[in-house]
Amino acid sequence: MPAAAPASTAFDSSRPVTVHRMKRAYVTSGAVTFGISWSLAGMITLLSLSSEGGHGNPLPILLPVAGPFFYARMFEHLSAREWTLVGLWSAAELVGGTLLVLGIKGESVPARHRSEGGLTIIGLVPEISPRGTGLSLRAQF
Repeated sequence: MPAAAPASTAFDSSRPVTVHRMKRAYVTSGAVTFGISWSLAGMITLLSLSSEGGHGNPLPILLPVAGPFFYARMFEHLSAREWTLVGLWSAAELVGGTLLVLGIKGESVPARHRSEGGLTIIGLVPEISPRGTGLSLRAQF
């Protein structure tokens, strides 16, 4: 049985060709901020699980953003300074996660063509598409 031919789509030449670009600065700063604050939560969880006289289950601290508040509620009589630190820790996780998502979301920018000494550049580029295919052919003239 012959394979089905791929569906063809009409090319709309009135719209500019755009490409998706991640915002690398957002991805980097978000990954660092979220990674440091969340790894702190992981270290506290490991230390709490390995200590003998724990204050309850420390696993809720691993929840992003809300985890530090859940963990702080296990202790009695926290001062205003300690609640402020818990709030700043949670805010750091929120800011880091938000920057990471915004950076991955990126933006669509018009495609630019560049010529390197009059040579044509052709290459296979990894791509994620709605059907889950993995490569696209790109040519630059």
